[in-house]
Amino acid sequence: MKYITILLTVFLLKSCGNTKDVVNNNEDVAALIRTEQLSGTYTITMLGDIESRSQKLTLEFDENSNKISGFGGCNRFFGTFNTNGDKITFKELASTKMMCPEENMNTEKNMMDALAQTTMYSLENNILYLKNETSDLISAKKVQEKIMITYETTTRGFFEIIWVSKGSISFSKDRSLKERETYDCPEKEWQEILGMIQNIDIKTLSELKAPSKKYQSDIAAMATLKIESEGEDFKTTIFDHGNPPKEIEGLVNKVLSMKKMSIKD
Repeated sequence: MKYITILLTVFLLKSCGNTKDVVNNNEDVAALIRTEQLSGTYTITMLGDIESRSQKLTLEFDENSNKISGFGGCNRFFGTFNTNGDKITFKELASTKMMCPEENMNTEKNMMDALAQTTMYSLENNILYLKNETSDLISAKKVQEKIMITYETTTRGFFEIIWVSKGSISFSKDRSLKERETYDCPEKEWQEILGMIQNIDIKTLSELKAPSKKYQSDIAAMATLKIESEGEDFKTTIFDHGNPPKEIEGLVNKVLSMKKMSIKD
């Protein structure tokens, strides 16, 4: 039964136009399956033998493009990775160039050095281990992406609400919310959104200052952004549609552009 399941997996990958070559032996098939399981976002819990107390140290794998990205404590980084069985290598690693306190910069350097030294990996019960022949370099826990983004805009004569979550984007112009349209949310777009959220302190959403308040005289529509994460809700105060607080401007624009793309598709 296991052999049949593996054959069906290979057949489905080929029929869907997957760019990876269909392999002819069980070892290569197993390696492919492990790589697919690797895709996702991870929070680093151990950096070498030091416990990571920062919830912002992340690794984000995309097996479709073999790209890695994440946050090292100060800067976003990005690069590529290749796997073969339990072997893994990282290449073309680069990062943004912000300056932060020395402690953050040292942590980031140690993290990038660890990735450069990594030669092997394992994934057990959603815990990722990166290591080489002599040392355990990084341990990270896979993030369960129970996140929902809600963008709502309204005037006296207009209403629209957009929901974005892993796998789907929905929107409605019906104030009773009885009618809505739903489309697929591409994994690439979702990973970009997760990266943006990672750079926002969502606990302070309610404290963000609106750059303008034209909605108070009906010149602009009222808008709010809410992020639901792991059972908690974090929501902004009202701001003008089209002029969100700068801290969330990129995320708001991404949500709106995804809605437009969904309609075109």
